[in-house]
Amino acid sequence: MSSPPLVLLRDRPGAGHPAASSARDEAVTSEEERWLCCRHCGARIAAPKDVLPSDTPLVFANPSGLVFELVLVREARAVTLVGVPTEEFTWFRGYAWRVALCQACATHLGWRFDAVGPGTQLSGFFGLLRRELVESRASD
Repeated sequence: MSSPPLVLLRDRPGAGHPAASSARDEAVTSEEERWLCCRHCGARIAAPKDVLPSDTPLVFANPSGLVFELVLVREARAVTLVGVPTEEFTWFRGYAWRVALCQACATHLGWRFDAVGPGTQLSGFFGLLRRELVESRASD
């Protein structure tokens, strides 16, 4: 069973339309208050502004056949990285990965991908497990 999608305010239709400037200002203010949080303990993990855009769901399988849907983010906080970076079975050519755990409750939240080869667009990013995240307001 898949988790409900994370609906981010900046993904709303018309959010970039010039006539919607007051709505956009309100969305920016609201977005600043929102966080992607650990589903288990509520720790703030990533701000919606750091989510990397994707036109399609990012679904990958590991060598054991386990399937994961990821949300890619530029930055994540409150995570602990485990292990030595490896390119073995990487889902992103030119990037090595390490496991990322929630710093508060040790839930497996995903992976950190760091650039190791030429031609990579980002020096690094996180691939977070959609099923382990909930969207929450900072005041929640």
